Amino acid sequence: MCNKDLDDQKPEQPGESGEKEPRLLPGAGRWLGLGVEFGGVIGIFTWAGYWADRKLGSSPWLMVTGLMVGFAGMTYLLYKETRDLHK
Repeated sequence: MCNKDLDDQKPEQPGESGEKEPRLLPGAGRWLGLGVEFGGVIGIFTWAGYWADRKLGSSPWLMVTGLMVGFAGMTYLLYKETRDLHK
């Protein structure tokens, strides 16, 4: 067998043989998005509290309040998203 014969035997790319590519963890994007949103919202509220603490000199109370408000809000959102799974 020469090198030219090896070049002609290319492996098939997904979708070329008419078969669908298997999906790993269907629906994972939704939950990954919620995780990123959870962290982002908590981070934004914590940063806003930190910024307000620096302006008002009330460290660390507004930052802690921002953290708790962000966490509570995202926990409620997560509850609303998962509530429909049990029906």
